[in-house]
Amino acid sequence: EADAVVLTLARRRFQTCLDAESHFRTQALADAKFAAGTWGESTYQWPAGVQEDRQRDQRPCLTINRIPSFKRQVTNAARQANLRIRVIPVDDRGDPKLAEVLQGIIRNIETQSFADRAYTMACDKQAEQGRGCFRLLTEFADETSFRQRIRIVREPNPLSVFWDPDAREPDYRDADYCFKATDIDEAVFEALTGFPPPDASALGAFAAEGTDTGAWFPNGKVRLMEYWSREPHGPARCLAQLADGQVVEVEGPDVTEVQGVRVLRVRHSQPKVIVWRKHDALRIYETTTWPADAVPFIPVLGEEVEIE
Repeated sequence: EADAVVLTLARRRFQTCLDAESHFRTQALADAKFAAGTWGESTYQWPAGVQEDRQRDQRPCLTINRIPSFKRQVTNAARQANLRIRVIPVDDRGDPKLAEVLQGIIRNIETQSFADRAYTMACDKQAEQGRGCFRLLTEFADETSFRQRIRIVREPNPLSVFWDPDAREPDYRDADYCFKATDIDEAVFEALTGFPPPDASALGAFAAEGTDTGAWFPNGKVRLMEYWSREPHGPARCLAQLADGQVVEVEGPDVTEVQGVRVLRVRHSQPKVIVWRKHDALRIYETTTWPADAVPFIPVLGEEVEIE
């Protein structure tokens, strides 16, 4: 029953992402195809009707793709900039040494992850489609221990990532949820998950909630989702700031002093964590807590335009 509630919310949120970004995703896919120029027998820089007419008349239908050279005028500048994460100390006392240590740890993570390739691909997709991204993840260091390490991973297909459309920060740190979609053939679904693939007909019961069945069973495949959600963790608290600078937990907002010390102000606080789940439209397979206070996909944004 608890899983059903989570899945209902996940499906509604995913539908919200689709509705909010449908125009952008249609245009971004068209941009990606146009930048590719040709793919096998298909060409994406000729209008479909014109191409068919010329092929039927056995006339030449050549594609001279100039887009990559224009794109590299933008992306090569990012390559030459040698982009890296920098740790900046807050003050000039103890922070410089700590910043130096943290900088060394992060530089090692970037080196071991080939992070420059992740940054470069994100910039390529930014110039091509308007938005690229890369990902943080944790993995076991080897097959004989539980020690984990952080990696920075490239994302070849930014259109498979769906963010909370209400996020407003440039790195989407304020996103309350995020999806990463992977479309899997039914024949290999059980080998990957240990469960038989869900039946598309079972989604008929969700028509009332506005679920798009095609969004979960695209082109005859099953969509397996990684889903991050910011959720309450533990009971809500009432915090008070005292005149001597202390911050303590109190019973309610009407308290005026604590142990003889005057209360300056009171606020409510609700601790939250990022919960990660792997699921399809009907079943949750794994659940764990993501050890950070933001979703692990970092966007690289182009020009932002919001209309209606």
